[in-house]
Amino acid sequence: MDQVQRIAYDNLKAAVTRFLAGSERDLSPRFRALASHYLFEPCFCRPRTGHDKGGVESRGKAIRLQHLVPIPSGDDLDAIWISF
Repeated sequence: MDQVQRIAYDNLKAAVTRFLAGSERDLSPRFRALASHYLFEPCFCRPRTGHDKGGVESRGKAIRLQHLVPIPSGDDLDAIWISF
């Protein structure tokens, strides 16, 4: 069974044409087509509330550190320090 993923966005002009009540947005036709094609549900941060965006950025940082930063290796600590 396919599961729809949620992606959190800041309120970018290319995606949002009009703000509605709460976190509801009127999406541009091209962005709506993109979400429909790739099967994701866009979730937008609330304007003027910093903790929404901070949570998104901290999750991105955690993913980067877990999957994209190489783990140093060497025979001893001196060998690791020399490689940097």
